[in-house]
Amino acid sequence: MNIKLLYPYYLALLLVLPLLVWLFRTASANLPRWRKILLLSVRTLVILLLVLGVSGLSLSRSSRAVHVLFVLDLSASIDEQSRAQAMRYIRQSMQAMKPEDTAGLVVFGADPSLEVSPQPYWHLGDIRSTVNAEGTNIAKALRLALASFPGSGKRRIVLLTDGNETSGKATEAAVMAKSLGVEITVVPLSTLRKGNEVRLERIQVPEKVRQLERYEVKVVVWSRQKSEGKLVLLKNGYFLEEETVQLQPGKNRFTFLDVASEEGLQTYEAVINAAEDQIAENNRSAAFTEVLGRSKVLLVYQDRLESPQLVQALQTQGILVEARPWTELPDTLHGLLAYDAILFDNVSGLGLSLAKMELLERYVRDGGGGFLMLGGDQSFGAGGYYQTPVEALLPVNMDIPSRMTVPSLCMVLVIDKSDSMGGYVDEASRFASRDRVTTKLEVAKMASFAAIKLLNPFDRVGLLAFNTDYQWVVPITEAGKREEIAYKLSSLKPGGGTDLYKGLQEGFRELSQVRAMKKHLIALSDGLTQKMDFQSLIERIAQHKITVSTVALGEDADRKLMENIARWGGGRSYYTSDPMNVPRIFTTETVLVSRGLVEEREFRPQMAMKNSILRGFEEGDFPPLYGYVLAYAKPTAETLLVTDKGDPLLVAWRYGLGRAVAFTSDLKGRWGKSWLQWTEFPRLIGQLVRWTQRQSSPETVQPTFQIAEERGTITADVLNAQQEFLNYLHLQGTVVLPDRQREEITLSQIAPGRYQGTFSVPMRGEYYVTLFGEGPQGAIEPKTFGVAVPYSSEYLWLEPNYALLNKIAALTGGEVAALNAPRGKALFTATTEDLAAYREIWFPFVLAALLLFFFDIVLRKLVLPEQLTQRLRDWKSQRQVQPQPALSYEELNAMLQEQGKSRERRERAQRQMWERDPTNAARFYVARMKEGRR
Repeated sequence: MNIKLLYPYYLALLLVLPLLVWLFRTASANLPRWRKILLLSVRTLVILLLVLGVSGLSLSRSSRAVHVLFVLDLSASIDEQSRAQAMRYIRQSMQAMKPEDTAGLVVFGADPSLEVSPQPYWHLGDIRSTVNAEGTNIAKALRLALASFPGSGKRRIVLLTDGNETSGKATEAAVMAKSLGVEITVVPLSTLRKGNEVRLERIQVPEKVRQLERYEVKVVVWSRQKSEGKLVLLKNGYFLEEETVQLQPGKNRFTFLDVASEEGLQTYEAVINAAEDQIAENNRSAAFTEVLGRSKVLLVYQDRLESPQLVQALQTQGILVEARPWTELPDTLHGLLAYDAILFDNVSGLGLSLAKMELLERYVRDGGGGFLMLGGDQSFGAGGYYQTPVEALLPVNMDIPSRMTVPSLCMVLVIDKSDSMGGYVDEASRFASRDRVTTKLEVAKMASFAAIKLLNPFDRVGLLAFNTDYQWVVPITEAGKREEIAYKLSSLKPGGGTDLYKGLQEGFRELSQVRAMKKHLIALSDGLTQKMDFQSLIERIAQHKITVSTVALGEDADRKLMENIARWGGGRSYYTSDPMNVPRIFTTETVLVSRGLVEEREFRPQMAMKNSILRGFEEGDFPPLYGYVLAYAKPTAETLLVTDKGDPLLVAWRYGLGRAVAFTSDLKGRWGKSWLQWTEFPRLIGQLVRWTQRQSSPETVQPTFQIAEERGTITADVLNAQQEFLNYLHLQGTVVLPDRQREEITLSQIAPGRYQGTFSVPMRGEYYVTLFGEGPQGAIEPKTFGVAVPYSSEYLWLEPNYALLNKIAALTGGEVAALNAPRGKALFTATTEDLAAYREIWFPFVLAALLLFFFDIVLRKLVLPEQLTQRLRDWKSQRQVQPQPALSYEELNAMLQEQGKSRERRERAQRQMWERDPTNAARFYVARMKEGRR
């Protein structure tokens, strides 16, 4: 074992010791001698220990172990044949391992994973790790390998890759490896597959075109060999054109013509299909163009357009309106962004999926669009929007506070628990945020508990489950006992047939004995039931003033019977094929029953506050209305109109980058018939929609996008109406990723009128970027742009990057090896210089220096108590007095005589001195007098 200083030049710091000694002697003159010596020793030792620590004091011991980490590229650019050869290379190389050697394996794509940590010989089987094959990040893989090595012995990395990195900088990781003394041996992997390969390189469209303008859509296709293929062009997800094309080796260019028929952002996607093509991922690409034109509003209605007067009123105000049923609501963010505002005219939320509601929320929040919900018996809380993304974007809450006038309620849930309710529902296929699988009965139990939570604590509730018999899972009890109810619900299991009649009959029997002003039954079933006289039973139930609503679940349910039961029982009938809609149905029905959401009576709107929506209108200008849906305004919303009872009627607010408005009455013949005949109605609805829709500004924002290494760069030029650059803007943006995630960015000014920012690009697909900001001259209204990220460069069919691989090997002193010639013996052999492994031991020295430093502080600052100090003095004095043997009389007499003679000699000498110098004599006399007084 040898001792070595890794950084001996730090020993020069010992030259400060003489200076320390000199400064210490100057500053510690008043200290006792023992404390001076001890303090100087401690401080000298502290400096000595620190200098040895920073000098890299190390112990070396000889080790013949060689540690090799194989780093294997599993990205998509590596074909199966090359991957199999790489695995065989690793197995054959490991055959040369000695008992003391270790080997490990790191696999990587866009991210690395430690497949096997360094250990003695092991067998390489199938790869268990999962990495993102859409990219290649060699730097991350090398850094993970460096962090995985043991501390002693020869360390070597064997990198098996094609060298075509898509992110990171491998050379920086190689420099780190060199500094740590790790050698990298590079084994290039081939990427050249046999046979033909065709890829769609790009699609080109103009950035902006005007409406009805004809323009070219250019497509570039690369082919390795001469072949034939079919080129398909899609627009906004719909088929546009198909053409059979002859492909020549290299780049092939094709041109299509199109007409800008619709305003807004348009998406083009091209797909090439060719014989013997090997990689499907690189066969498509997309691009965006913006068609300039008038703003457009989408009016969504339930089943039929009941208020053509509304469309006519908007058209007379110069607003372009497109009316669609709710089933044709666009199911992509791109489709929604084609409209500046979306109006829901009494549209039920029970038919809309949560995915579409989330799109509407992102359309307003991130896309800057406008959303207006009009009331009706199927809107707001009465339409199933409670606790949905649509409620989040609206300025009103739909679960209104219970009023004292609401009568006491008793509700019984009659739930089917037959075998069919044990069928599984795959939630993960519907919602990205959920990944568990459950049954229809579990969903019904969750829906039941969600409904019960909406009831007042003093309302009463029961849950009756049925198959061919019935079971009171939760006997009728107070709704406030939620923990007890939840515990009993958890015990419900599926099984048996279906007999709805027995369940309704038992529920009626118990409910008829309960005293409550309002009684309600909700029945849920997913299958056919036995034929019985349901009409007579339901009519008897209705005679006891008990209402019945039904939920038919799935295609096998007896929808006709369930509709009739609800009609006979004076309730509502619901149908859904998706079990995940059941919670919304239950909560909607519960809110309707327990809250009384709809009020139908004549009243005259009252003005609560003014903004630009009500410009030109005064109190008393508004005709009467005949009904509305109860809701209450959110704290930051602006309530513009209220009812005679003070309930919100017209409420508006800003939500994210967009705006949303709630009008709780309707604008058709049931409640708003007098408004449709009002001469000022077109002006009011025009102002309302213009305030709601996406705002425009005279400023022009011209962005360009660059995508590299999983990052997107936005460079935007901002000009005013006079085409002059705008400076000192606070420019921001939101980016909606293909997986619907959201990222906020800030753009910094880099030149006059030019701003730049970056965002993450973790996957291919369509990215929607909305830019907005503020400046000295006012606000820059939100503007949405699109950028299409094609397939990863992993699919570009590139040759190995030999230049990078050679550089990595040269930087670390390694070599470039051949894949077909494993050199295991060389990999697991260390040179004489490699055998010595040094281990730094600086930590104990630094720790000792730290402890001595605190001891130094104690020595300088510690003051002992006076009593303890006196005891130490006494103890010291006692130790200094030595006992003497007793003297005889003769010895004592001789000693006295000798002392007398000595005194005479001193006095004689003093008299002689006094005679020579009287002044000294006087001083001596005074001193004698003082000594005598003591």
